[in-house]
Amino acid sequence: MILSYKELEGKIKVGDKVRAVPGKNNPCGELQDDGSNEATITDVTENGFYIDDWYYGFFGDWFLDLIPSEITWDTLKVGDKLLADRHKFKVLAVLGTLVGVSTTFDHDCFGHWNTKQSLQTAGYTIVQPTPPPPSKTTLTMDEIAKKFEIDVKNLEIKKE
Repeated sequence: MILSYKELEGKIKVGDKVRAVPGKNNPCGELQDDGSNEATITDVTENGFYIDDWYYGFFGDWFLDLIPSEITWDTLKVGDKLLADRHKFKVLAVLGTLVGVSTTFDHDCFGHWNTKQSLQTAGYTIVQPTPPPPSKTTLTMDEIAKKFEIDVKNLEIKKE
């Protein structure tokens, strides 16, 4: 899911993976501009996030491809989905161990408060996000030759 740094606010969490978006500005030194590698978010603050010891604010005209990590009861946040007896619920609030859950028929309508433990005991499970399809990278023969520091005349590409 491609998001600007501004759009990452409230969506990114510790453990999420990110990669650069080819063709977009990328200030993160740990990420290759072509999107070929991933980095893990190590901390999130009110105004930004960390990748290892490097801080990035929720501002600027930069973009990242966000790959959400698995949601756990410890990382549950507003907007996550829960499933119980084939019924879906939306998390509307999280206050420590308390979770505000929607009704099944209207996900914007408050249903009830419960503790995380009692939800688990009652059989609620967390609906994990569907991973985004891998992004496609297009390179020219010249770009590939330059990357591997060889003459394009000596480059032959074959499909496996």
